[in-house]
Parts: sequence; C-alpha cells; structure tokens
Amino acid sequence: MSDASSPSAVTLVLSGGHLLRLAGDVDVQALIQHLREPVSESGVFEIESSRSERLILRRSALIGLVTSYEDQDRPEIDQQIGEPFHRIEGFLSPQEHKAVLERALSREAEFEASVVVTGDKSVRKSVVLHSDEMIAPIFRRKILEVLPQLTGLAGAMSIQSTDQDDIECQVTAHLDGGYFQIHNDSGSKETATRLMTFVYYFASKPDSFLGGELKIYESGADKTGHRANFVLVQPTDNTIVFFPSGALHEVLPTYVPSKKFSDSRFTVNGWIRRGHPRM
Repeated sequence: MSDASSPSAVTLVLSGGHLLRLAGDVDVQALIQHLREPVSESGVFEIESSRSERLILRRSALIGLVTSYEDQDRPEIDQQIGEPFHRIEGFLSPQEHKAVLERALSREAEFEASVVVTGDKSVRKSVVLHSDEMIAPIFRRKILEVLPQLTGLAGAMSIQSTDQDDIECQVTAHLDGGYFQIHNDSGSKETATRLMTFVYYFASKPDSFLGGELKIYESGADKTGHRANFVLVQPTDNTIVFFPSGALHEVLPTYVPSKKFSDSRFTVNGWIRRGHPRM
C-alpha cells in the first residue's frame, strides 16, 4: 500500500459472511495489523472513521479487509444522511420502563428464535416474544398519542386516523452475536400493509451490551446497500424511533460480554399498518 494515498472505501469482511462498508478515512494499517496478529475469542476492539462512524467488534469477528481507490471526481460513498426517522427520548415513564423490563425478563423461557418470510436462517439472529398482553397495550396507547409528531415522515399522513388494532407489537432480544441483515419491513404480501416501523430500546443497565446500532439507508438503495447513504441510530435506553416500513435497514452485530439474557439488546418493535394487522 502506498503511503501517499488513502483508500476511498474500506469494506470489512466479518465472520458469518457479512460485509460492512465504512465511510471516510479509517486507520487501515491498524486493521491490517489486527488481522496479522492472533486474537482470542474474548474482548472487543473499536473502529472509528473520519465521518463519525463508531463500530465495536468482537476481536475475532474481523476476518478480512477490502480497500478500493477511486477517482476523486466520483461521488463519495456511504455518506451519512439527514435523519429519515423520528426519535423520542424518555418515551416511557420510569415506572412503565421498569414494568416492561421486568415483564420481558420474566418471560425469558417463552422467547423463540426469530424467522424471516423467506425462511433464510442466516439473515437474522435474535429471539422474539410475539405477543404480550401487558406490554402491547402500553405501546399501542402511547404510539397513538405521538402519531401527530410523525407528520414529517414519508407515509405518516396515511396513518393519522389509525386505531390500536392497526399497531402490531413484539418484544425482541439480540443476545451475544445477534444481528439482522439489510431488509425492509413491507416487502412481502404478508407485510405489504405496514406503513411505519417503530423500535423502542430498553436495557437492564447501562452498557450491558455493545454495538447493535440500527442502520437506515436512503430511499432508492438496493438490497446490498452498495454505495448507499445511510444514518446510524444508537440503541439508547428508553428511546423510540419511527421510520417508514419500506426503508432498507439493518441491525449491526450486538455483543453481550456477560452472555446473560438480562443484558441483551432489548426492543419493543412493531409496525403501524394500513388496516388491521394479521395476528
């Protein structure tokens, strides 16, 4: 590699066949040195780019590196974009947050492996509680209350007259190594009536997990995310985000150092539909 030039793009090759393209300058030499040295299964390391991306990986997760050099006149790739989502911090009261957390933890044995419509088990790794008679009513009520705040999002005007039966909820836990590759939430016959996706983050304690950012791509991106602009959403406790269900997005790998279920990346996530959801 020439010291006189820097790569215009760096793609990380991760275990499990995942590719992650970074925007801006990164310390390529440090990454190469990491690949050359034997690493243990434990521990993590951090990658930062000049465009404020911050990525935390298990030390054994990085298995390769692809750099490319392009003409300076070509458009920059993977630039972050303006927020294509609506965020509300402190969404639940402290009492509600505690109740939701305790309820999710009490039903640990009832969570089951996530699946996708295509049946491809490599796309998603998490566990799901598909319904809960205590958690769902809380979120359906509160989501109806905040719908007027979503007027700036694509498709939001179509859902202003919705009712609680049009709001679909589930509880998801990303345990150690969990992820969800790039997808949208309304691309099949079963999901075509989804207009808006919501993701509420809650955690048992600060810093119980690493990673797990939500990566939302700009409109018009293809399903590889290649050369697409994006924004990263941090999984902040007691925060909910809304975005159009047709937007491509993914959940980056999550690492739970303790390996405990209680320390997982928890979400109450779901969809606001046009008409009544399938149950």
